[in-house]
Amino acid sequence: MRTTGWSSAMMMRSVILWYGPGCRGLDGKQASTVFLILWRAKLVRTILALGRRFGAGVLMLLVPAMAWPVPVLPRVQNSGHVDVHGTLVVGVYDSGRPGGSSARPQHGNRPAVAGLPAASDTRQARGLEQGTSLLSLRVGFPPNAPPLSFADARGQPSGLARDYLQLLGQAGVTLVPETSHDWYDLREKMRGGRIDAVMAVPDDSRYLGKDWVFSQPFISVPNVIVTRRGSNTVDMAGLSGKRILLSDPERLRVQVLQSAPGARIIAARSAEQALQRLLDGEAQAYIGNLALVDRLLRQGLSGKLRIAAPAGFNDQLSLAVKREHAWLATRFDQLLQDMGPRERERLRDGWLAVDPPADTHWGTVARWGAAILLALLAALLVHALGCWRLKREVAGRRRLERRLAEVTHNLPAIVYQMRRAPDGRLDFPYVAGDMQPLFGIERQQAMASAPAVMACIDERDRADVEAAIKHAARDFLPLVLEFRTLATSPPRWVRSQAQPYAATAGTVTWSGYWVDVTDARAQADALQQAMVVAEQAAEAKARFLATMSHEIRTPMSGVLGMLEMLAHSSLQPGQRSQLVEAEAAAQALRQMLDDILDYAKIDAGALQLDPLPLPLRPLLESLHRQFAPAAAARGLPLRLDVDPRLAAAHEADGLRLRQVLNNLLGNAIRFTDEGEVALRVEVLEGSADSLQELRIQVIDTGVGIDGETLQALFQPFAINDVPPQRDAGGAGLGLALCQRLVQLMGGRLQVHSVPGAGTEVDVLLELPVASNDDLAATVPGPGGVPPLPVGLRHARVLVLEDHPTAQAMMAWRLQQLGVDHAVASDGREGLQLLSSSLFDMIITDCRMPVMDGYAFTRLLREREERQGDRRLPVVALTASLLEEDLRRCRDAGMDEVLTKPLSLVHLRQCLLRWLPAQVGDAALADG
Repeated sequence: MRTTGWSSAMMMRSVILWYGPGCRGLDGKQASTVFLILWRAKLVRTILALGRRFGAGVLMLLVPAMAWPVPVLPRVQNSGHVDVHGTLVVGVYDSGRPGGSSARPQHGNRPAVAGLPAASDTRQARGLEQGTSLLSLRVGFPPNAPPLSFADARGQPSGLARDYLQLLGQAGVTLVPETSHDWYDLREKMRGGRIDAVMAVPDDSRYLGKDWVFSQPFISVPNVIVTRRGSNTVDMAGLSGKRILLSDPERLRVQVLQSAPGARIIAARSAEQALQRLLDGEAQAYIGNLALVDRLLRQGLSGKLRIAAPAGFNDQLSLAVKREHAWLATRFDQLLQDMGPRERERLRDGWLAVDPPADTHWGTVARWGAAILLALLAALLVHALGCWRLKREVAGRRRLERRLAEVTHNLPAIVYQMRRAPDGRLDFPYVAGDMQPLFGIERQQAMASAPAVMACIDERDRADVEAAIKHAARDFLPLVLEFRTLATSPPRWVRSQAQPYAATAGTVTWSGYWVDVTDARAQADALQQAMVVAEQAAEAKARFLATMSHEIRTPMSGVLGMLEMLAHSSLQPGQRSQLVEAEAAAQALRQMLDDILDYAKIDAGALQLDPLPLPLRPLLESLHRQFAPAAAARGLPLRLDVDPRLAAAHEADGLRLRQVLNNLLGNAIRFTDEGEVALRVEVLEGSADSLQELRIQVIDTGVGIDGETLQALFQPFAINDVPPQRDAGGAGLGLALCQRLVQLMGGRLQVHSVPGAGTEVDVLLELPVASNDDLAATVPGPGGVPPLPVGLRHARVLVLEDHPTAQAMMAWRLQQLGVDHAVASDGREGLQLLSSSLFDMIITDCRMPVMDGYAFTRLLREREERQGDRRLPVVALTASLLEEDLRRCRDAGMDEVLTKPLSLVHLRQCLLRWLPAQVGDAALADG
């Protein structure tokens, strides 16, 4: 049936009038005026009574009070009820009974639903499958929403909901009614899973959760605004800032606040309670279902309350079921589809008919008769005009379709529409474009037979395509997939992309396109292969660097360790000078190796920064003291300028920042013959208290660099145009590594140079300011690294190391720190020592013969768990810096990883972290 309705903007701004295919509308103010006049004057019911008296279908006309010809309401079937699409319809209906009788069945005389037997009046559930096995489902219903749904005297469902439940019962499903006290009680049962299905639930009740699915609505009822008589509220906008009663606030709150911002929502347990509270003055309005409100007003409240205006949104009542019983919603959808309009209207009329008032004024009816006749003439005119416009639109649509077909035929894509039925059958109602190159068939064949299209898909992809379509239909999702077709040899790759836009009775429809992506797929495959080759090359390079690191670092660790031991012995001045030179050469070798490995790690994305609270001023002063002798040896002053606004400490990786500045200062001094070298730190404008923008500059007055050479210096392993008398040193990674490290810190490195005038290198960084609580640090005295606290010198440390030089170095370091220790050559010997002696900590090399550090740690952790022993701290000692090896250490159960070469300072810090404090306490107690 065609409908009339007000749109949501300005209270359904126009009444859309239907009569046959034609349609027109009233202005919003006129429609509101007409409706309120008719409602207040009770002319709606008067016209209904006239229709029943003469037993003929009558058109009800909404006409404003002024003498202005308005084409309005259509042919209206069903007496004064709420139409299925949620619009107010006022009219009378020729029931077709002898004598034009339209007596409404009395709700109280309807049979109760007990187990939902077949209804006494014949209702056919056409189209349902025969022989359906009986299922027992608990079904709920709103108990106090007459005439749509309510409980009779025996607590059984009644109203329109009862009729639809009976039809479901005829379909072979056993429904056991569950009575509820009110809507709130029913909703809690739904949330608690105590019922399986509910009839007559608004389909926008999404707050019930994802475990409930909804059928298609079987009726749509508008919500209306109810106020006390004398109130001047005429629309939703007039309720802004006022108190509004809602019997279902969780569902309607958002819609009400969208139309009436600032309104205060008051919850009520039922419509009856809400209307009573409205009478008591607790609120200015109530918004609720028209069918329910009309029934309550006609039961004695019409003299005190009134329907002021429509609310602009409807209640779409449907069947809600648990997700595991979703088939029942589908069955109900099929039932609604198969019933037909007349059967559904018959069910609806039995409960939503309007009683004619007893005080009918026939004089009023006569005064409106002329207006009705004018309305009929206007409706005929509208119908004729609508037919003319419809024919014109059809002709225009056909022209557009022909033009679309011409355009799509020349496009490199195929446009299609696809439907999937509930039983899985596919069909293509519309296909436009040249299918021959991609599928090897014509579009007419595709539209006639969907299996012909599927047969063109390569069998390697056919099952995946069917599964993707099934999944998209089940969840109403877009289709995005690629597959091969057999139209040519080799097969062509086709991309399909479609959007779902309709789902009716389980049938899902998509609109989309097919496009040839064979060339793009070939390029993607080639790129993927290239990426695999590049990854393999990067992995091979990483393996090489890991091997080189271990093979070079191990002997270098021995050299540095022996030099460190020698430095703590008594030496003559000449010997100490030679020792300094040897240590400087070893450190340079170590720095070169570190640069190569750091750059490789940055290139592989494996270098991680370790920002800690760092006082920058002491770091800069340390660098100044370190490089001042080298600058003085070349006759150069090394100037340090620090901005007084520089914070006391910042969050930064001090090791990497020192590495960058070491490189820059070394280059500046090496390439400057006269003038000066300056290290300057400036706090830029715009810095905040918690974040300072810094410019760290290294400025020299040296030879300078031309632009072409400067760009080459940022390439790895580049040493350009170094005069023979100058030793560039290093591996040519200086500026390239510095640039990458600064980028990792989130900053920028800029170089400004003029040949013959000098060079300025700017490091721009944004560093967070560290708090005072983060500045706690210990600085060893001038005599070297202090020993451990007295309380920790009673601890015993087990060292696992196979290299004799490394064993000697570790023993010397522990002696310097005052720690008792034992040394084992491999993991098996270490386990034997643990069985016979007590230790507080273990330091183990990772790569050893017989049993390496990984296997030793795993066996130790297993034994501790098996015997219930305390967990000993295990610290790994390795020359590898690869993330893979570090992860192996953690997976084996090691607590920390120390890298070779190991300094005495780092060893002391590690011992302080892991030696248990109770060792010192116990020792003091024993003393």
